Amino acid sequence: MLSFHNEANTLQLTITRSDHIQLTPHWSAQDAYLGQTRLYFIESGRGWLKIEDTVLDLEPGFVYLIPSRLHFGYGCSGMKKLYFHIRISSVEQRDLLSNIKNVLKLPYKPEMLQDLLRCYRNTDIYSILRLKMLLQQVICDFAEAYELPQQSIKHYSETVKQAISYIQSAPTLKHTAKSIAAHLFISESKLRNAFKQELD
Repeated sequence: MLSFHNEANTLQLTITRSDHIQLTPHWSAQDAYLGQTRLYFIESGRGWLKIEDTVLDLEPGFVYLIPSRLHFGYGCSGMKKLYFHIRISSVEQRDLLSNIKNVLKLPYKPEMLQDLLRCYRNTDIYSILRLKMLLQQVICDFAEAYELPQQSIKHYSETVKQAISYIQSAPTLKHTAKSIAAHLFISESKLRNAFKQELD
């Protein structure tokens, strides 16, 4: 059985885009799509999301989780929001939020938004760590409130983890089983067998 730290260290929250922005009515699109989950903290004003024939109002005091791979339209009459495009992934880089199919909505406390904004404006390590912790808490709040299904973390051998890590660290290289095995100082057959057993 793997220890807690092994499981905990396979998870990663990545923020790919963020901003605290005052939007005008020009903020609109008919069909938006992104490969990452979005978190919108609505501070003031009003907006909307349109998913197929359903319109969802974006209201102040609420945070919205917009899942990845969702096609939607959006607009506003003027709105201020703090937003994050995020990805929670494990060692194989699978987005662990990709099983969410609908936009989720929860109220937030004004103190939380102020805390997020304070952390967002600072670039010291503790502010960044706290910001990530707050975002993780929001994800956990959504999981609890909407009873999102539990997902298991795949457990890989050290060989497979090192190979995946090497591939991710140099994505522009043309990787082959032979070159990866050489980098890891193992035989090509051992590498192929490990991947076959663990990733099939």
